[in-house]
Amino acid sequence: MSVLDELQHLHDARIERAKMQDQLDAAYTALRATPQYAAAQEIEDRLTYQDALLKQIRFIIVTEVLEEYNTLPEYSKHPFPGVDIRVSQKVHYGQELAKSWCLDNLASALVIDHKVFSDIILRIARSNKAGVPRFVEIKDEPSVTIATDLAKHLSREEPPRETPATGV
Repeated sequence: MSVLDELQHLHDARIERAKMQDQLDAAYTALRATPQYAAAQEIEDRLTYQDALLKQIRFIIVTEVLEEYNTLPEYSKHPFPGVDIRVSQKVHYGQELAKSWCLDNLASALVIDHKVFSDIILRIARSNKAGVPRFVEIKDEPSVTIATDLAKHLSREEPPRETPATGV
């Protein structure tokens, strides 16, 4: 199959998908008009409310237990049935000091944000104000964009495109 044939196939498949989406939308519209849908929607609304209530109650319990634990040194790590307090260690540090220390002692902890690094290198390359580091190579990489509305591109007759001949 040629690329033009594949483009026509893609266009036809998109049209078929749009028809299916219309059918699904119509089915949901009809479903929403039924009493069963209204009942299900009411249950779903109550479930959403119940989830919010559970979250709020859990927050209150956790807050009160932690307040007592932090103020009473003899507080049990099992204060209530089904409630346990686990103590874990958390590391707190200043970003710049940690970065400086890692540069000298733990380089593997430093991670490069590829997108940010690439964007800055491309800006440097376009500005010609500073040189791009020698270890960086900038290559052109083609990508293909296919029009969303292929109908206006496929309806007119275009002569087949010639591909450059390769010399042997």
